[in-house]
Amino acid sequence: MNSEKKAYIVRSVEKALQILRSFSFKSPTLSMTELSKITGLNKTTVLRILRTLEKHKFVEEVSEDGKYTIGVEVYKLGNVFFHNLDLEKKARPHLTRLANELKKTIHLCILNEAKALYLDKIESDEQAVRIMTSKRGDHASLHCTGVGKTLLAFQPDAKREAILNNFELDRFTKNTITDRDVLKKELDKIQKQGYALDLEEREDDVVCIAAPVRNMNGDVIASVSISGLAHQVPRKTLKGAYKEKLLQVAQSISRAMGHA
Repeated sequence: MNSEKKAYIVRSVEKALQILRSFSFKSPTLSMTELSKITGLNKTTVLRILRTLEKHKFVEEVSEDGKYTIGVEVYKLGNVFFHNLDLEKKARPHLTRLANELKKTIHLCILNEAKALYLDKIESDEQAVRIMTSKRGDHASLHCTGVGKTLLAFQPDAKREAILNNFELDRFTKNTITDRDVLKKELDKIQKQGYALDLEEREDDVVCIAAPVRNMNGDVIASVSISGLAHQVPRKTLKGAYKEKLLQVAQSISRAMGHA
């Protein structure tokens, strides 16, 4: 951010945003003490901001021991974001058809700083087992998911390098790539072949294949994936029939977004 833009930053707003961003799926309720520890802000400042946010329904107190959670106004703003996101609306019919045809889980993701953001998750009406912990609006690691590796692989070189240097390669399973040089080679391979695989790299017994979605300028703006249980989806099927269907869907969504 340049110095001119920095001059217009309001520190009190930044502090309020720090507090709001402290809430997550893993920590949906937090006390004033916990928020102070997470944000590094003193308790008096945290309390004043919480009272202001509570007045405007951006947080609410949910227990007698002083626990807070995200308020209804945040939910409303989130719905406005998703409602106005053209990509999600245009992609949804294609994702639903693919999920119901294959009886598998389908994801649509975009890049959000050094994470993949789940815009949509579709599970077949006839899918007996819900296989993944992912949620719409949740984030995924870039180095160990098909959607994440796809988004990272198709970034311009300078941006990809900057993102790579901005997160740790945490291990989730024995197959997780934790070596940065190995990951770079994997990303080059993904870029050449046009799709990415997740072979039990994020969750045990879950495999995935992902492909890029492009806009009218040819830029990769999202990734779409098929996920299933490893013991039910042979690698041959993943790289064969599933790959072909996925690439067709990715191309259809790209065309809907103006890509030739």
